[in-house]
Amino acid sequence: MTTADLLFQRRQSAYQRFACNWHTARLDRVMNRTAKLALICLALCSPASLHAQDQPPPADPLTAQIDTQDAERFVALWNKTGGHPNAAQLDAEYIAGSGTGVRLFVPLRKLTGSSIAAAIAAHPDWYGDAVAKCLPWVAASTPDLRAIYLGLHGLLPERPLPQIYMLVGRGNTGGTAAPGAQLLGLEVLCREARTPIAFRAELRSFFAHETAHTFQTMTDTPGQIAEPLLTQILAEGVADYVAQLVTGEVPDVAREAYGHAHERELWAQFTKDRAEANLNYSETSGFTPAGKGALGHWLYNGSRGRLDGWERDMGYWLGAQIAAAYVEHALDRHAAIRELLAPEDPAQILLKSRYADRFAKP
Repeated sequence: MTTADLLFQRRQSAYQRFACNWHTARLDRVMNRTAKLALICLALCSPASLHAQDQPPPADPLTAQIDTQDAERFVALWNKTGGHPNAAQLDAEYIAGSGTGVRLFVPLRKLTGSSIAAAIAAHPDWYGDAVAKCLPWVAASTPDLRAIYLGLHGLLPERPLPQIYMLVGRGNTGGTAAPGAQLLGLEVLCREARTPIAFRAELRSFFAHETAHTFQTMTDTPGQIAEPLLTQILAEGVADYVAQLVTGEVPDVAREAYGHAHERELWAQFTKDRAEANLNYSETSGFTPAGKGALGHWLYNGSRGRLDGWERDMGYWLGAQIAAAYVEHALDRHAAIRELLAPEDPAQILLKSRYADRFAKP
C-alpha cells in the first residue's frame, strides 16, 4: 500500500473536525447552492456507521448511472395519494424497504415520514416540480457522469468512485455523502435549478467537484489547525481544480473573470485574512467572531450576494490558482495532485507553489 493510500484511509482528523464545525454552523444560516454542495464535506467528517456489506461497490465509469429507484418509489406514492402522502404512508411505502440511497440517507439526515410530510405541507411546489419536471431530466446526465468518471479514473485510478443515488428528502439537503455513495436530494436540486440546462450543470458539479471531495483526506497534523483559512480554501480550490481538469470547464465563469481581473487585490486581502484567521481559531472552541469574519470574506457567502463588490466564494478560485501553481512547479505532476488531496502542511503547499512570488515587488 502506498503512502497516498494510507493517507486516503485516515478520515478522522483535526482538519475534518474543523471543517465540520464550520459547515455545521453556517448550514443553520444558509441554504443556497454553495451551502448545499458543502454538505458533502460535512458528511465525510462523520460517515454513517455501516456494515461492510452495506457499502456500495465502486462505480464502473463505463456503466455508471444515477440510481433513481428511491425517487421513483416516491413518485409512485405521490401519484397514488394525489400529491398528499401522510407520514404513515411515507414510512411504510417510501422509507421502509427502501433502496440503498434512502437507507444510507436516513441516519445522515434524520429522515422520517413525519419530517418529509411536514416539508411537503410547507412547500408542495418543491415536490410537485421534482416529480413532474426534474426526475425525467435525470437520465440525460448519464453521459456526463460517465465522461467525468472516466476522467477521474484516468487521473486517480486507485480511488474508488462513489455510486450516485437520487432520492427525495425533507427539503434540507441537495447532496450529502456516505461511504461509497453520493446521495442527491431531488426536491432541493430541482428548486435550485429550474431548467434542464441548469439542472444538468448542477449534477455535473456533483459528479466532478463533489467526487473530488470524496478523494480528499487530511492527516492529523498541527499545521492544518494553524492554517484554518488556507486549509479550507485549499480543500475547495483543489476540488475545483480537479473538476476543471476532468471537465475542461471553468466552475464559475463570473468568479473566474473577477479573479483574474483583481488577482493582486485578492492576494493582498487574503494575506490579511489568513493572519486574522490563524489568530482567531482553536480546535476546542472554533472561530472567534473575528475569525469567522475573515473566513466569510472567502467562502460560503453566496446568500449575501456580492461581498464588498467581489464575486461570491472567491476562496474557491484562489485555492484553485494555488493548486494549479503547485502542480505546474512539481517534478511529478501526478504525485503533486495526490499531495494536494492529502496535504500534510498547507503552508508548505502554498510555499512550494510559488504562487505568492507573482505578487513580489520588483
